[in-house]
Amino acid sequence: MDTETTAAPTRPAAVRRQQKPLLDGAHSTFSLATLWVFVTLPFIALIAAVPIAWGWGLTALDATMAVVAYLITGFGVTVGF
Repeated sequence: MDTETTAAPTRPAAVRRQQKPLLDGAHSTFSLATLWVFVTLPFIALIAAVPIAWGWGLTALDATMAVVAYLITGFGVTVGF
């Protein structure tokens, strides 16, 4: 018994260009300054907001209620899954 197999014609492989990483190359001073503002400003605002909120209107009762509500909802979500 003689079986003849024919291979399907092969196409040449497509040439893939290497993509450059997004961080490659020089960036403008404006883009770097904007990046640093958007990264650091929220953190600085958070640090500034804690003592301001604590001094004018946030009490230990408010913080305790927030922690208890956080724990209740956290356990509720955990039990739900």
